[in-house]
Amino acid sequence: MMIRAFNLMLAGLGLVGSLNATPLSGQFNLNGSAKITLTSFDWLPVGGPTGVFRTTDPATGSFLGISDPFGNFTGIEKDLKNPPYPVDVPILVTAFLSGFTSPVLAPNGRSFSTLIFDLTKIRASPAAECTGFEIVNFSCSVGGPFPPAITLKNTGSGTEVDFAFEGYFQFTGDATTSTFGSGLYTAQLTGVSIQTVLLQLAQPSGIDAAYSANFAASPSSVPEPTTITMFLAGLMLIGTKSVRVQSKK
Repeated sequence: MMIRAFNLMLAGLGLVGSLNATPLSGQFNLNGSAKITLTSFDWLPVGGPTGVFRTTDPATGSFLGISDPFGNFTGIEKDLKNPPYPVDVPILVTAFLSGFTSPVLAPNGRSFSTLIFDLTKIRASPAAECTGFEIVNFSCSVGGPFPPAITLKNTGSGTEVDFAFEGYFQFTGDATTSTFGSGLYTAQLTGVSIQTVLLQLAQPSGIDAAYSANFAASPSSVPEPTTITMFLAGLMLIGTKSVRVQSKK
C-alpha cells in the first residue's frame, strides 16, 4: 500500500512516467519585459504575483503551434522574489509558466492551455564575480551573497544580462508527458556599462529591461542527483504519513 501511495504522488506531480510515457521534446521562444533587482524578477506588468509574456517563433517538436511569427499568443509567468534565492538548490515553483493562449493544438493533440512548466532550480552563474571593469566579451556574475544567479557580459556596445532556470514541462492531467527542461533569459542593455548595471541592480528600483528567452524540453537529460534525491525523500516521507493515516481508519 505504501508503494502504491508513493507512486500515485509521484505521478500526480509529474515526476514519473509509465511504460507508455510520451515525453515532450523541442523548444520555443518567448519575450516580454521585467524589473530586475538582485533579489527579484518582477515580470511586467509590475506588481501582483505574475507577469505576461508573448510566445514567438521558431518553435519545434512538441511545441509546434505554440506561437506565431507575430508573437500574438501569450502566457503567464510567476514573479520570483527571494528567490532568486536560494540559487542552485532544489526549489519548487509550480506552474511557473502557464496560461498559454495558442489556439492551435500541440502535435500530441492536447491544448497548449494545459501546458505548464514547474520551476525546480535557478542555476548559478558560471562566471567569476563582477568587478565593474570587465573587458569586451568578458562575462562576470552578480546576485550575491552566494551563489550568484545573474551573468553580465560586456558586449562592447552595452551589457548582456543572462539568467537560467530548470524544471519540468507537463500537460496538466497527463503525468506521462512530464519532461525535464531548461530556460535561458537574456536582456540586451545597449549603451549601459556593467558598472551602471551593478549600481542599478543594487537599488530597489532595479533595471527595467526587455528580455527574450528560450525554453527546451530534453527527455534525454537527467537532472542532478541532489535534485532528484531531495524531491524523492520528501515525497517518500509524505507517502509514509499518508499510509499511516489510511491504516488508522
